[in-house]
Amino acid sequence: MCPSSLILTDDKLHGVIQGSGIGPIMFVMFINDLVDALKQFGVCVKLFADDVKIFIRVLNNCDVQQLQRALDALANWEDVWQLSISVSKCSVVNIGKSIVPLSSLHIRKKMF
Repeated sequence: MCPSSLILTDDKLHGVIQGSGIGPIMFVMFINDLVDALKQFGVCVKLFADDVKIFIRVLNNCDVQQLQRALDALANWEDVWQLSISVSKCSVVNIGKSIVPLSSLHIRKKMF
């Protein structure tokens, strides 16, 4: 029987443990790897805390495909690091006239 003052913890197999001293350093290691993985697709990546913004100038269908490949790489990164992306919090913002439809963009078949 455990005294009520003891806290039982689960073993963590993935992710960054919140509240740990090393957590912020581990998070930077995770997130910097994401930037490297996405830049190879010609997208711009901006970080703020745990938010990531990915953007690209879309002039034709090739640019949309390039952005989709970056989103696919994001899903792959999620698998490798065993972290999850809140697709419900993701969105597409179109600034300017819509030249090419962006409605086909998705992460793991979940549309924005």
